[in-house]
Amino acid sequence: MLESVAASSPIKKRRIDTTGDNSTISASSSVVQHMAFGNNSNRQEIDEDLHSRQLAVYGRETMRRLFASNVLVSGMHGLGAEIAKNLILAGVKSVTLHDERVVELWDLSSNFVFSEDDVGKNRADASVNKLQDLNNAVVVSSLTTCLTKEHLSPFQVVVFSDISMEKAIEFDDYCHSHQPPIAFVKADAFISCVDDERLEFEDGDLVVFSEVEGMTELNDGKPRKIKAHGLIHSPSRRTPQATERDFLFSDFSKFDRPPLLHLAFQALDRFASESGRLPVAGSKRTLSSLYPSPRPSILRYDAQISVFGAKLQKKLEDARVFTVGSGALGCEFLKNMALMGVSCGSQGKLTVTDDDIIEKSNLSRQFLFRDWNIGQAKSTVAASAAAAINPKFKIEALQNRVAETENVFDDAFWENLTVVVNALDNVNARLYVDSRCLYFQKPLLESGTLGAKCNTQMVIPHLTENYGASRDPPEKQAPMCTVHSFPHNIDHCLTWARSEFEGLLEKTPLK
Repeated sequence: MLESVAASSPIKKRRIDTTGDNSTISASSSVVQHMAFGNNSNRQEIDEDLHSRQLAVYGRETMRRLFASNVLVSGMHGLGAEIAKNLILAGVKSVTLHDERVVELWDLSSNFVFSEDDVGKNRADASVNKLQDLNNAVVVSSLTTCLTKEHLSPFQVVVFSDISMEKAIEFDDYCHSHQPPIAFVKADAFISCVDDERLEFEDGDLVVFSEVEGMTELNDGKPRKIKAHGLIHSPSRRTPQATERDFLFSDFSKFDRPPLLHLAFQALDRFASESGRLPVAGSKRTLSSLYPSPRPSILRYDAQISVFGAKLQKKLEDARVFTVGSGALGCEFLKNMALMGVSCGSQGKLTVTDDDIIEKSNLSRQFLFRDWNIGQAKSTVAASAAAAINPKFKIEALQNRVAETENVFDDAFWENLTVVVNALDNVNARLYVDSRCLYFQKPLLESGTLGAKCNTQMVIPHLTENYGASRDPPEKQAPMCTVHSFPHNIDHCLTWARSEFEGLLEKTPLK
């Protein structure tokens, strides 16, 4: 079974210094045989230059398990494509893409691998080649027929992003009864956000007690790791009606809303299961007959317009955006904005700048780059790849440092912007961009990553505090990915030495 690594709880802000029959599978029989592997099958050693960041975060043993895993991803709309992309970049053994539907024009607003030439083709087949380009060490294939339980046996993990509740229960039962068990993941949507709160403690932290009255034996200064043992009771998917304690209330003025939303989603799933599609919003025919003809999609951004409206879509298309950085975060931002149609209108333009060049270690995280791009400018390659996602994307690539080139990024440049998006890897540059946005009263989207942690912050003029207005408390311990890969002070060196000592003389002998 694939060993998962749980992400730490996000923090408010963090200064980041480093950033029906098997014959229909569209792969040769040798590939299918390769997928039905035994746990003893060998694979090439881990490429430490390519996966250096992953090794620092996950560890070598987790990476070995990851490399030996065969994964099925069912549902190749936007969410399925993102899941498949991340698995392929991480370096699993094989990924099989499943979908029975064909590409429609509105799919191009969420799935970055589709182009207008793919409209009418099977989603899984249209995704294989472009996803394979992300990592040639991973076997990528497609399955286009109706999925059955027998298809699941070669896999260690199966992921469903577009499946009915009845099928989910059927496949879930099979995966749990299979030997060895198969990890089953179903997600329609999962969004989590922690606002206005700093989480100082995390799982695994050691706590020292002092000045305790009544139990003075705790005052010896020795840290104690507490582990709570007990059974975890998970509600069954078959429960027809959730109880009140199952709901997480976000608005305490509307206690009756969560049960109603739960019933609404049950009704929606029932409708989709019986009719094979989702209802048309605002359609009287849907209300009267429940079987209307769907409105033909004629626009690339139909799905987006149905949620946010045509007026906002027009604003996105005419937006003038400045993206600072085109690394791991920058690639994701450029991809998302190209899919959304940002800066694709007559008045729109996106400027991206990054003075860095592409290295081999970037390829496992920065999906717009390929091995033949090593040594080239990040911003230029990223801009070209983003423009390939959406040919109407108006993007300009620069290789200038922001703080040192006010002759390029002058007052006229800043005044003409709609929004600024930071994708930086150091605090000083973040503070400089924040100061310029504060001076010119421009919205700033700030974010950062550190290992498995991430943070986001929206800076809106006259509404929120700016990035430099507050600071997090200093880190009490350096992140292990920095210690092992990028030590730059004496504390990092000491921590690294101790970790190596324990690994060689304590943990290894115990094994």
